[in-house]
Amino acid sequence: MSYAKMNPTDIETMFEINPNDMPKMSSVEGGRPTFTTIYKFQKALNSQALSIPSTNNPDLGFLGEVISTTQYAALNNEIAYVVPQNPGIAPTYNPDATQFQINEAIRLHGLSANEYHIFRNVRTALRNMIVNNIEEKYISALCHPITRYNTRTPLDLMEHIWTTYGKIT
Repeated sequence: MSYAKMNPTDIETMFEINPNDMPKMSSVEGGRPTFTTIYKFQKALNSQALSIPSTNNPDLGFLGEVISTTQYAALNNEIAYVVPQNPGIAPTYNPDATQFQINEAIRLHGLSANEYHIFRNVRTALRNMIVNNIEEKYISALCHPITRYNTRTPLDLMEHIWTTYGKIT
């Protein structure tokens, strides 16, 4: 199967842990997340993000989607996590480009489009893991009435959860 044809459900088959086996962020049904439950969830989420190689750093996979930029840079020799950019619908090249240059632009565009598609699907799968393992009332402040959580990154969600509920009391 081509990565470009993969959807988030297909990506989930590549994770180390079955997304349905992720620890819940509440210690009891209906309970508020605690430092301990968030920590256990974060560890499992980190494992998931690490399990799919990325072009940023194959060893760190998509860890930059779920940990802070400072933490990621510290693990990656002070090199930041780079979010792939959408390459658009068609390659660009000069009007006077040779056939070789046109073919190379098409090839590079295909690689960029594939990388971006994988990134979007992994981001969606990671976001779904978070949203599906915490009661909505604990993340509803980030929910948009139309787009729901689709415009939020996994890191947005985890930072909100840590900031709001991860304090040791």
